[in-house]
Amino acid sequence: MDVKMYLPFVEAFFEVLPNFGFTEIKRGDLSLKDKLVAGMDVTALIGLSKDLRGNVAYGMDQTTAQNIASMMMMGTPVEELDGMAQSAIAEMANILASNAVIALEREGLSVNISPPALITGDKVVVVSRVKTLAIFIRTEAGPIEANIGLEML
Repeated sequence: MDVKMYLPFVEAFFEVLPNFGFTEIKRGDLSLKDKLVAGMDVTALIGLSKDLRGNVAYGMDQTTAQNIASMMMMGTPVEELDGMAQSAIAEMANILASNAVIALEREGLSVNISPPALITGDKVVVVSRVKTLAIFIRTEAGPIEANIGLEML
């Protein structure tokens, strides 16, 4: 596992979220998993291909998702995770992953990302059998768990 492949996904939070008004961004617990398992209330899943293969899953509880959507929509109250709020969460995931891919390309890797898939429900589990780095990012909107499962091709 080459840490240089994972670091851009973590750094993206600190580069992207301030653009949406986030001021409290802290790296939390970090763990290594044998596979990507993401089963939180709301998960934005992005696939990676080309020089790297894998997935990035940004998971959060319902309240965090609503708070993030509100911040991304300039403070508009979000009472439920409707279509507009879901779109905001998916867009955040897309921007985070795109930022990381740009950093990877500066390191000489060519990486494509899929459009984000937003998965909701507390009984949903996404599994990929790739070594995965799981990291919590703590924000004023609530915690986000980033599961980054990558393999070099």
